[in-house]
Amino acid sequence: MHKPPIFGEIRFSCPHCGALAHQYWALTRHREVAKNWTPKELHNPLAHMYVTGISAAEALKKVIGKKVTLHDDEDRGNTQLIRNLHSSRCDSCGNISIWLQEKLVYPAAAPTGMANLDMPAQVRTLYDEAGAVFRTSPRAAAALLRLALQHLLIALGEKGDNICEDINKLVDKGLDADIALTMDTIRIVGNESAHPGIINVNEEPEIAAVMFELLNEIVKDMISKPMQKEAIRKILPKKKRVEIERKLAKRDRGDSK
Repeated sequence: MHKPPIFGEIRFSCPHCGALAHQYWALTRHREVAKNWTPKELHNPLAHMYVTGISAAEALKKVIGKKVTLHDDEDRGNTQLIRNLHSSRCDSCGNISIWLQEKLVYPAAAPTGMANLDMPAQVRTLYDEAGAVFRTSPRAAAALLRLALQHLLIALGEKGDNICEDINKLVDKGLDADIALTMDTIRIVGNESAHPGIINVNEEPEIAAVMFELLNEIVKDMISKPMQKEAIRKILPKKKRVEIERKLAKRDRGDSK
């Protein structure tokens, strides 16, 4: 079950590890060290943050240069509370996520979670890239997911030159109609995102969000399920496997004997 990361929630799917886990929230404070101090001089640059975890320092680097809000009325010694910068720590993996103005800014993640573990490497790279740009440009994300589909079709044995033709060839080979429709949906939305048309993905980002889920479903049906079935078949004794394969071969030939 995937529950998208939402600001202020104490339980959601971690954008780092994908686990549905408890999240520990923390405030962020600004502490000035010295007039000529630079970050390189401080052994622990996040000593002023009430968080733990070795990834915290790396996480905060992702928002350097972003606008933050300091509040002098919250001054405690030489620190100031940064009201619109928060962090959450995953109870499962321990990694830190950074939230600016109630929006997740690190890590960049797909709105529907991590890619299917069986997704081919090149396809997953494009999936993750689409997730990284989704919040700033759903249209760019949709175009990248269309490209990811194109690479997936190559991984499935097609040429990849023409998505429509590749889908039709898979249909001729017995591809399920629902899967073919899902592929066509990603193709059409991806095409429309690159050209002025009826579908405006930037104005309706939920359309692009669904595309991540659709691509994962295709990988599940076309790669994960066949792998699982093959793993189960290998558990059977060899004699039984041969007997089943013989029956299937007779059925394909139309031989009822």
